[in-house]
Amino acid sequence: MIRKAKKTDAKAIAPLLYNALHEIAEKITGSTVETEVLLGLETW
Repeated sequence: MIRKAKKTDAKAIAPLLYNALHEIAEKITGSTVETEVLLGLETW
């Protein structure tokens, strides 16, 4: 069964989003530095 994402999932999901949406993730977060993009995706 698939469940809805929880806020606690953000740290695990951020790298997956970055891999799937690399250039888009950089534009969304305004950074090209991977660690900054991941932090931005966690809060996005």
